[in-house]
Amino acid sequence: MPIVYSKYANIGPIKGQPYLRPAFQAGRKLLVERIRKVIAGKKGPLKNAQTIISKLDRAGWEAALVTAQIAKRLAPVRTGNLKRSIFARQIKEFEYTVGTNVVYAAAVEFGLPARKVVPVRKTVLRFEVKRSRGKKRKAKKKRRRGRRR
Repeated sequence: MPIVYSKYANIGPIKGQPYLRPAFQAGRKLLVERIRKVIAGKKGPLKNAQTIISKLDRAGWEAALVTAQIAKRLAPVRTGNLKRSIFARQIKEFEYTVGTNVVYAAAVEFGLPARKVVPVRKTVLRFEVKRSRGKKRKAKKKRRRGRRR
């Protein structure tokens, strides 16, 4: 492979692969559905305030867990770090967080803008480049001369 040297390299924008946004939308739908069930109740509306509060809190926690599961399913996998790091935690009553502590999670979710790469330790960048010879052509089948069997 030939080696190419350059003082800088332009890298185009990298498109994001959203995994949290769709998960949050699904979790929100589930939460609204569960809240409606709690308010309506099986045998009519609930009258005990403590029961209503505990059921609404439980519905919020279930929605957070489902959101985390969906985000894990949708997360792109190269090494598996991002997928393993997705979590759901309860901060306080009626307040939950679903997220990750991986540094590159935002870049995966939202993408990266176009940028210029400049060498830091050396004066030039070095790339090994595969040579492309244009479009690959299909090999033509050889015609047999003579009788076919």
